[in-house]
Amino acid sequence: MVEPSTATTIAGTSVNMKVSTVTTGGYTGLTTLSTGSLPTGVTGTFTPPTLGPHASGLLTITTSGSTPSSSSIEVRGIATIEGAAVTRTGTTLLNVQGAGQTVLAGQVLDENEKPLAGVTIKLGGTTPTTLGTTDAAGNFLVNLSVAGPQVFLIDGSTANTPTVTYPTIPVTLNIQAGPAAAAVGEALVLLYSANRKEENP
Repeated sequence: MVEPSTATTIAGTSVNMKVSTVTTGGYTGLTTLSTGSLPTGVTGTFTPPTLGPHASGLLTITTSGSTPSSSSIEVRGIATIEGAAVTRTGTTLLNVQGAGQTVLAGQVLDENEKPLAGVTIKLGGTTPTTLGTTDAAGNFLVNLSVAGPQVFLIDGSTANTPTVTYPTIPVTLNIQAGPAAAAVGEALVLLYSANRKEENP
């Protein structure tokens, strides 16, 4: 399984996709990951390159200025079952926006370096403005109409579970407006630490 079903990035930058194995019948072997033919100007790297049963990893897709604006990415998993190679595939749509925009892009991870979905990204101020949320692979990409030093709030409360709570972290960044040939105004990647309720009654 590949998530999200659609991933968006800026030409010349990278985006992550969550790849998961869903196994049945007590299968306990490893699945080797690969991609189909990638679009022009795109490279892909799996971390890790193999997955056990009911496990997940990341596919990092790196784009370039020659990458098409929209293309399909096929992910293949190959496993040996009863002596025979069995291949399963999943696809996601890659949308690539042109350079020259001012955006904030990155990924939110938990303390185990796993992507966190549903975290809210806000622009700080007297009344914080919601800009977007992270997708299934923890990615976010939001267009900005501001420049200079800005406070962003990474609000983990929207990703809380019954056993884990996440804080809101303020991050100050100096946003550079995207000139005509720029790839991205600012990029941000956060390692998000969890605060488990059972540890802090």
